[in-house]
Amino acid sequence: MFTPANRRLVYRCYEAGIPSARRIAEMCGLDPSLLTYWLDQGKNPDNGAYYGFRQKIMRIEARREAELISIIEKSASGGYDVKETQIKITPRGKEVKKRTREAAPQWQAAAWRLERWLPDDYGQKPYDVNAESSPHDLALEIQKAAEALDSSVPDIFEEEETEE
Repeated sequence: MFTPANRRLVYRCYEAGIPSARRIAEMCGLDPSLLTYWLDQGKNPDNGAYYGFRQKIMRIEARREAELISIIEKSASGGYDVKETQIKITPRGKEVKKRTREAAPQWQAAAWRLERWLPDDYGQKPYDVNAESSPHDLALEIQKAAEALDSSVPDIFEEEETEE
C-alpha cells in the first residue's frame, strides 16, 4: 500500500491545503490508521522511504503555513495589485485596455485556516485570570472592591448640603 501512486495522492491532498490526516486518508482510499502508521514510521531517519515521505509532507505543510502568513502580512502592509484586461467592443472595433488596480485582500480566510489547522500556534487562547478562584472567593473580591470604591469617592451631595 505504500506505493509511489498512493504517496503522490497524499502529497496532492496536503498541497491542496486539506489539514486533516484522517480526511486525507479517506480521500485517498486509505485507512486513516495506515497513514498515521506511515507518518509515525517516518519519525525515524533509519526508515528510508517513510522518513522521506514524512519530510516531504512537513515541507508541504511549512510552505502552506508560510503562504497563509504571507497573505495576512501582505494585507497588513497594503494589499495586492490585481491585473485585469478589459475588452470593449466599440463602433471602431475591439479595444483592449490593461490596467492594474488595488484590491481589498481577504486575509480573514487565511487567518481562519491557520486558526483551525494549527490551533496551538494560531488559535485563540482562552484567557481566564480567575481559573484558580472559586465563585465564592470571586464574589468576596468584588464586594471588597466595591466597598473600597465607595469609601474613596466623595459624596458630592453631602458637600452641597453642608455648604448651605
